[in-house]
Amino acid sequence: MGDHLAPKAKAMLTASEGERLQYVMAPKWIGYARAKEALSKLEDLLVHPKMHRMPNLMIHGPTNNGKTMIIQRFMRDHPHNDNPDGDAAEVPVLTVQMPFSPEPRRFYRTILEQLFATYRSSDNLANLETQAIRLLRACGLRLLIIDELHNILAGRMDNQRQFLNLIRYLGNELEVPIVCLGIQSALRAIQIDEQLANRFEPFALPTWEDGQDFRRLLNSFEAVLPLGERSFLASDNMATAIMAKSEGTIGEVLMLLRAAAKYSIINGISHVNEGVLGACDYISPRERRRAAER
Repeated sequence: MGDHLAPKAKAMLTASEGERLQYVMAPKWIGYARAKEALSKLEDLLVHPKMHRMPNLMIHGPTNNGKTMIIQRFMRDHPHNDNPDGDAAEVPVLTVQMPFSPEPRRFYRTILEQLFATYRSSDNLANLETQAIRLLRACGLRLLIIDELHNILAGRMDNQRQFLNLIRYLGNELEVPIVCLGIQSALRAIQIDEQLANRFEPFALPTWEDGQDFRRLLNSFEAVLPLGERSFLASDNMATAIMAKSEGTIGEVLMLLRAAAKYSIINGISHVNEGVLGACDYISPRERRRAAER
């Protein structure tokens, strides 16, 4: 029983219901091919020799399709080091979320807050920029990640161009690669600045289609669900049902399978089937959109 499971999931079969449910809901890394390729590119950028025009990467794709999962995995592999015996903390990789509008002062304040630095709310842009760059150099930054770049489009065209100039300036000044994340419109935002666009390699995370890669993904998920019997998630009927409900994004697949596993555990069911997929507490994106339109 449970021979189809990964060791940790198999060990959970004898745990209490609460422990099994907690295990189901805990974050898990599923290393599918496109995610591994993205991590490889990030690793290459991290060790790239310093030069004036550093290579950059734009990871783009639909909402809830694995961008954040990839970055979180990369950050776990390259954590900050408080370095109590040194002059400054060691921060090889820094992730900053793009503000809701392209405001350079707010962006630099976010960087300083991420580095636990103090600043005056009255500081002008020049002071914040100088302080942020000084600290980024001191902490040994080797890669800067900007999430939710599509927020740049919320500003006026002149503000958009100003912020894109800021990104180019940071890359030149620090001589570190910059990785941007966002939905498809983030790629369009970068294209506003032709010089900057030429420096960013686009890397797409498209929605999934039913095929061998998707079936392998489902097998990987099945191996971490602490259920004693095989669910055959990659069978034709189950894969078709999962694809239809999730609409092809990995985040939705994960939400659906977590809900299905939770339902199975609570109701004493040893596997996931089509009935469980229909009965579990999961609302598809299509149903959520319909509810919002009512």
